[in-house]
Amino acid sequence: MIRSIETRLRKLEATRRAADNMLLLWVKPDGNIDDVVSAAKSDGLFVPGDHVICVDWLGDDEPPAPKWSQNLRKELSKIEYGYCIETLERRFPASIRAKHRYPAGIQYVLTGMSDDRLFHLALGVQTRPISASQEQRDAAVATFMRADT
Repeated sequence: MIRSIETRLRKLEATRRAADNMLLLWVKPDGNIDDVVSAAKSDGLFVPGDHVICVDWLGDDEPPAPKWSQNLRKELSKIEYGYCIETLERRFPASIRAKHRYPAGIQYVLTGMSDDRLFHLALGVQTRPISASQEQRDAAVATFMRADT
């Protein structure tokens, strides 16, 4: 009974979060991101449309609890923020990044984004159902990314 009340309270609180907050979930490198995201969703930690990222926990100890953040650089420890950077480098190695050509002007768009928005673009997880038009855009991006390989 208490767990269901806690879950409902978390869901209610989630609906009142500021738009610029992002939920940080940690996963062991050999863990399953989908399992971590499903558990967080089941626990009511986020609602569809929330910004959620899943970062590799590279420490020998257990990963910290999920946490909401408005500014990862300011709110995380040096070790935690370092794991965010390391996750980017592990999932998008320089050898892959060097193969891709980006549309002209994209650097101006990316330069204007906050670090947190860039983290969400790179490490974000899907929190709402994908529409047919979104699937078409994703397929076009995937085709573009494979064009140089």
